[in-house]
Amino acid sequence: MIGRTVSHYKITEKLGGGGMGVVYKAHDTKLNRTVALKFLPSELTSDEDAKKRFIVEARAASALDHQNICNIHDIDETQDGQMFICMAHYSGETLNKKIERGPVSLKEAVDIVSEVAEGLAAAHKHGIVHRDIKPANLIVTEEGRVKIVDFGLAKLAGSTRITKNGKVPGTLFYMSPEQARGDEVDARSDIFSLGVVLYELLTGHVPFDGDHDAAVLYGIMNRDPEPMTKYGNDITEGVQQVVDKALQKDVDSRYQDVIDLQKDLKRVIGGASPIPGWVIALLRVMRRYRKPAIPLAVVLIAIIVWRMIPPPLPDQKSLAVLPFKNVGSEEINGALIYGMMYTLTSKLTQLEQFHELLSVIPSSEVYESGITSPREARRGFGVNLIIAGSLQRFGDSYRLTLDLIKVDTRILRVLASEMIDHRITNISAFQDETVVIAANMLNVELVPQAQQILAAGETPVSEALNFYLQGRGYLQRYQEEQNLDHAIGLFERALEHDSLYTLAYAGLGEAYLRKFRDSKDDKWVEYAVENSERAIQLSDSLAPVHVTLGLIYRETGEYERAIREFQRALALDPASNDACLGLGRAYDGLKRFAEAESTYQKAISMKPDYWAGYDALGLFYYGRGRYDDAIVQFGKVVALTPDNSKGYNHLGAAYYAQERWEEAGKMFERTIAIDPKYYRAYSNLAVIYYIQENYAKAASMAKKALELNDTNYRTWLNLANAYYWIPNRRNEAYDIYRHAIKLAEKQVEINPRNSRAVASLAGYYAVIGENAKAMELAEQALAMSPDDMNVMYFTGHTYEQLGEREKALEWIEKALEAGYPQKEIEGDPWLRELRKEERYQQLLQSRRDAD
Repeated sequence: MIGRTVSHYKITEKLGGGGMGVVYKAHDTKLNRTVALKFLPSELTSDEDAKKRFIVEARAASALDHQNICNIHDIDETQDGQMFICMAHYSGETLNKKIERGPVSLKEAVDIVSEVAEGLAAAHKHGIVHRDIKPANLIVTEEGRVKIVDFGLAKLAGSTRITKNGKVPGTLFYMSPEQARGDEVDARSDIFSLGVVLYELLTGHVPFDGDHDAAVLYGIMNRDPEPMTKYGNDITEGVQQVVDKALQKDVDSRYQDVIDLQKDLKRVIGGASPIPGWVIALLRVMRRYRKPAIPLAVVLIAIIVWRMIPPPLPDQKSLAVLPFKNVGSEEINGALIYGMMYTLTSKLTQLEQFHELLSVIPSSEVYESGITSPREARRGFGVNLIIAGSLQRFGDSYRLTLDLIKVDTRILRVLASEMIDHRITNISAFQDETVVIAANMLNVELVPQAQQILAAGETPVSEALNFYLQGRGYLQRYQEEQNLDHAIGLFERALEHDSLYTLAYAGLGEAYLRKFRDSKDDKWVEYAVENSERAIQLSDSLAPVHVTLGLIYRETGEYERAIREFQRALALDPASNDACLGLGRAYDGLKRFAEAESTYQKAISMKPDYWAGYDALGLFYYGRGRYDDAIVQFGKVVALTPDNSKGYNHLGAAYYAQERWEEAGKMFERTIAIDPKYYRAYSNLAVIYYIQENYAKAASMAKKALELNDTNYRTWLNLANAYYWIPNRRNEAYDIYRHAIKLAEKQVEINPRNSRAVASLAGYYAVIGENAKAMELAEQALAMSPDDMNVMYFTGHTYEQLGEREKALEWIEKALEAGYPQKEIEGDPWLRELRKEERYQQLLQSRRDAD
C-alpha cells in the first residue's frame, strides 16, 4: 500500500493495525495536509445493511466537534469496494503503549481519564455511545491531549457478528456486563469500560482476566475485581470507591453520567471522599426544584430515611430457590426438604407465563451444581434474587422461614423474610401458603388463571402429597440409581392414597424416562409413556407432562408426535423454556433446520440469563459444522455458569472439530476437574489420544469412561479402536466391537431415525467382516441424511473397509467439503492407505490453494 494513491490520498507510511482494520499515514493532495486512513476489513462491510448503519453512525460522530474526539474528515471506499475512513493524524502514542511500560501515577491517570470523560460526555449528549472504549482507542498526542478514536466501529463489528477462532466480537477485557450478555447498551456501558481503563492505568492489570474468553466473560458478568491495593500501596480508599462504582454490574448502581465519575476522581485526589450516589441523587432533586430555604436538618433526615429504605425489587427478576436447611434438634426427612424446594421452584416457574420479567432456575440444576449459598448462586447462575429457607420441626408442626435476598451487588440485602407454621398433618395447606407467600415477596400477582394452573393436578389427601414430595426429593437426586427406585416406590404409595393424583403419575413418567436414559432399556419407555398419558387423561392442562411425553417421543425418533406435545405444552404455558428447547430439538431431528434455529433463539429470548438455550443452539451449530458460532454459544454457557461441565465439554468438542486439539484437551480436563464423574470427557480425551496415535493412553481414557458409564456404544468403540492398533490386543478389539455393535443396534431399534448411529454401525460391521450388512446400513444412513458430514465420513470409512477405494475417496472428499475435521481424517489409521492416493493428495493441495 505504501506509495499507492487512494482517491486523493497518497499513502506514505503504515501506522498499525488490528481486528478493526489497518491504519496508514497519508498525504491529502487536495488540501495539502497529513491524515490517517483506516481501511476496514472486508468482512466488516460485506453486509450492506450493517455498512449503511455504520456510515450513519460515523457521520453522526464526524459532526462532533470536541478537543478530545478524533476528527473524522471523510468516509469513502476504494475502486474494489474496500471501505476506509479518513481521520485527523496525531503525533503521539496509543494509551496501551503507555500502559505497556507499567502503571502511571494517580495524577496522570486522573488527567487522562478526565479528558476521556469530557469527550464521552460530548458524545453522550448527542446520543452517541462509543461501545469500545479501550487503551488502543485512546491516543495521547505529543502535546498531552487525549483523543478518542473509532466511534461506531464496535457497533459495526457487533452487527455483523464476526468471529475469529470462535472469539466473541469486540474487545473482551473492556466490555460491560450488558455488552457481554448481548443486551442493548447506553452511555453507562462506556462508563464501565472507562472504569476498566482507569483500573489498568493504576495497576497495569485488567480487572477481569482469564485463561480463555469464557472465563473473561464470566468475570465481567459475575466476579468482583481484585482490590487495586493488591498491585500497589499508593491506591487510596477514595480512588478504590470510584473504580468500584464505575465497575458495578447493575447499570443503575453505576455512575449515571460520566462527568460524575470525573468529578469524584478530582475530589479524591484532593483528599476528599467521593459523594455517595444517594446524596448525588438527592442533591439533583433539590437543584431541580431549587428550594434554597430547605434547612440542612431536613436534608440530613431525608438522607437517613433514604438509607433505611430497603432496595427495590429489580424489574427483571432472575431467581434461584436454594435447598432448604434443616435446623433445630429434630431430624426431618431429607427427601421431603428437597421435594418442597422442587415444588416451590416448579410453581414459581409456572408463573413465568404471567410475568415475562420473571425467570426461575430449575431446581434440578440448583441441586446438581451443589450451590447452597446466595453468593455462590450469584456467581454460578447470574441471578439477582435468591429465596433461601430453613425448615424446623416442633413436635407435630413444621416452621418454614423464607428469606428473599437481593444478590446483584457486593452487599447482600434481605428484602423480605416470612415464617410459615403448619401442622405436619396439614402439609397441603403448608405447601399452598408457601407458594402464596413467595409470590407476594416477589411482588408477583396470582391472577385467577394462575391460581387455577397452580392447583391443577394436586391432591386433597395429605398422605398422598407427603409421599409425592418425598418422591420428588429422590427424583431430584436421580444420579444415584437407587434414588430413582425410591422415587418410583414413593409415587406409587402416593397413588395408593389417591388413585387420581395427576402429579404422581407425572412423577412416575419422569422417573421412568430417567431410568431409560441411564439404561437404554426400552421397557422403561413403555412405562414412561403409560404414566404420562394417564396424567394427561386426568388433567390435560399440565404443560410439564406434555413436555415429558415430548421428550420420550423425541428420544425414540417419533419427532412428529414430539412436536405435537411440545406445541401443546407451549399453548398451555407460552413461557415454558423446556418445551421450546424440546421443540427445537424435534425440528432438528426432522432436518427442519431453519425452524430449529429460530426456536432455539426464541428459547434464549425467553430466558437470556439461562445457559440451556445457548447450549442447545451451540449444539445445533456444532451439528451443522458452524464451529465458530458454536464456540460463541458454548462460551456464553460457561460465562453464565462457570462450573458447568457440559459447557466445557461441548467447548472442547468444538475446538476439536476446529483441529485445535491442545485447547480441546484443556477443556475436557477442565470438565473432569469440575465433575470427575463426567464420563464423556474421558471418552473425548480417548479420541484425541487415538488421533495422535497414542493408543495406550486412548485405551486408558476409554476404560475410565466405561467405569463410570458402560451403556454408551461410542465409548466401547473408542476402546475397541485403541485396542485394534495396540500389538497383541486385536482379538480383544474384535470382541469389544461386537459388544459395541449390540449396544448401537439397541440404540437404532429405539430410534431408527438416528442416521449417525446407523452410519457408524455400517463401518464397524465392515471391520468385523459382515460386508453385506455394512453396505445395507451405509445406504440406509445416506438415504436418511445425505448432507450430514458425519454420515459422509462414516460412509467413506465403510467403503474403505470394503475395499472400494474410489467410493471411499468420493465420500471422504464430500465430508471434508462439508466441514469434517481434516486432522481427524489425517490421523485415522483406517485411512492410511487411502491418504497415499494421488487423488487424495490433489484434494489436499486444492484445499491449501483455496486457503
